[in-house]
Amino acid sequence: MVMCTSERTFTGMTKNWRMSYSAKAKGSAMFSFVAAGVALALTACSSGSGEEKNSLESAALNNDTARTEEVGNKKAMQPVVEVTIRTVGDEKTGKHYDTDTIEAKAGELLKISLVNEGSEQSMIHNIVFTRAGKSTEVALAGAKVGAPGNYVPDDTLRVLAASPLALPGQTVVLEFQVPKEPGQYDYVCTYPEHYKFMKGVLLVK
Repeated sequence: MVMCTSERTFTGMTKNWRMSYSAKAKGSAMFSFVAAGVALALTACSSGSGEEKNSLESAALNNDTARTEEVGNKKAMQPVVEVTIRTVGDEKTGKHYDTDTIEAKAGELLKISLVNEGSEQSMIHNIVFTRAGKSTEVALAGAKVGAPGNYVPDDTLRVLAASPLALPGQTVVLEFQVPKEPGQYDYVCTYPEHYKFMKGVLLVK
């Protein structure tokens, strides 16, 4: 009797323990499932926040790049001041530029169109900008250089800018930045002997 009672009791206790363990296991599994869901949700939120942050940072970078490009374009789009100078006359009537003075602002871009209206074969001209009082020196040095060098010496200390040679009826273009220092500069034709007649002044304000 005692043994039977003990066996039933033990069996009942075993069943109760199994039920209790099963319930705990289910509860643990449920807790693990809920915890996993919460972790997944937090991960998604964190990922979403990171993506949003990256998106905002990317947009800010693009805006900064756009502003930089805009500033660069404004700088590159500096206006160019255009001036047309004509060479007139011949050996008999006298050769000269149609203007003896050009005015410009310091540092601006100057585009010179030199129109050679001469008809005689010897009417070959250019326009060379020099430091003040240096035009004759540059012209004499250019004569020694000769045609291969367009009658312009390789002298950056005295020469500011020089156009190609313009044959009779041709137009050549010279574009350069005006000196940033206000003052007076010269321009001259360096074709042999032309410097005596073809010269002028560049006034930088």
